[in-house]
Formats: sequence, C-alpha cells, structure tokens
Amino acid sequence: MKNSQIILLAVVSLWILMGCSPKIRTIMEYSKNGNEWVLNKQTNFDKRGNMEKEISFGSQERHHIKQIEYQNNKKILEIYCEYFVKHDTCVLRQFKKYEYPLSNKIKETIFNEDSTIRLIRTRELFGNKAIEETKSWEFSFFTSKEPKDDEALILTDTFFLDSKGRVIEEIHNNANYEKPWKAKYKYLQQGYFKTLEGSAFDGITFHPYNKLQQAMDPLQKQYIFGDDTKFKYEIEYY
Repeated sequence: MKNSQIILLAVVSLWILMGCSPKIRTIMEYSKNGNEWVLNKQTNFDKRGNMEKEISFGSQERHHIKQIEYQNNKKILEIYCEYFVKHDTCVLRQFKKYEYPLSNKIKETIFNEDSTIRLIRTRELFGNKAIEETKSWEFSFFTSKEPKDDEALILTDTFFLDSKGRVIEEIHNNANYEKPWKAKYKYLQQGYFKTLEGSAFDGITFHPYNKLQQAMDPLQKQYIFGDDTKFKYEIEYY
C-alpha cells in the first residue's frame, strides 16, 4: 500500500475512534487504462453527507450526469441526463420522484424523458423487515402517464435486516415464476459472503471491501468504492 493511502486510512480511523465525522465534499474515482489512471467518476456531497451530483465520464464527447435534490434531508428527486461536451448541453434521459406517504413508507416513481411512467416501487419497513413491491412497464410496447396495473410486471421482495440495518436475507418473488429465489448474507470485517438459492446463479460468492470502504462506510453509506486493484480514489473534505 502506498504511504498516502496508509496516512488517509490512519486519519480516517482516528476520526472514527474520536467520534468525529469528516465531511466529504468530493470523491474522484480513477480507473486503470493501460499504464495510466483515467478519471472515471466524480461524486459530490453536501455537508450532511447526502450525494448531490455524480458525473460518469464515458468518453471525451459525452458524460452521464445524475443530480439529486433533497427536502428536509429526504431525497425527493433524481435527474439523469446525457451531457454532450461539444454543445455544452445535457439531454434528459429519465428522472425519479420520491414520496413519503407514511413514516415507514417510501414511494419511488421512475419516469421516461417524456414524463411517461416506466416503474413504481413502494417500500415499507416493519421493524427488521422491509417489503418492496415493484410495478414495471419497462417492457411494454406503449408507455403512459397513467399506466394500468394489469399491464405491469409485478415483483414482490422481502428483506430481513440486522441491528445495523444491513440486509441478511432477501426473498424475491416474480409473478411470472412459480418459486421465489433467495439470497443470504454473512458480513465480516474484510467483506461479505452472498449465498444464492433458487436462481440461475446459485452458489456462494465472497465480496471483499475496498480498504477505503472499510474506513468510510460508517460515514458515507451512499458511496461504494470499487476494487483496490482496478480503481484509485482522491477525497476532498469540507
């Protein structure tokens, strides 16, 4: 590990032990391209730790941009657009609206660029269990601003959480299939095991944490760091 990474991890670990939370302003992600590190993604956060903007640098001609708006520290809007560098123009591709009809319920609606609805997802939390229902019209030939339920693909997912709010078991039901598929998780300091049952990809896989993820996860849950061997990061604080 490079000295700069060791210092960064040591400083962050000290902040955690002291009960302090460093306020991240920006995370720059670089990916390996031959012998060079190329800027892959830039993510900006507000002082509360909420992700405000993410730019994915696809090519020199165009980038993908996600912008997020909050109200009372709750996410209410996500906008996805494709930015064309030559014309300095960002073309809307889709957007999401979030509603909170109950204290334990979130409704997410995904719209196409013409405001037709492609998906509605509701999530309710009951103690250590969350139930998520998805109605999708993504594969319909025609889209509508008032889609019909009987034309939707219905998915029902159940999530069981541990005391830290992490998913320890998932049960996924698809109206088009007779039996559900399941996933179970076991968390370790270095990463987690995922066991799949009833799917086309059954088996056990291990997902290691990036070293920065291990240090930053309690502070910045919205951001997932990539593989240490494929990505490197620069972090700027307020």
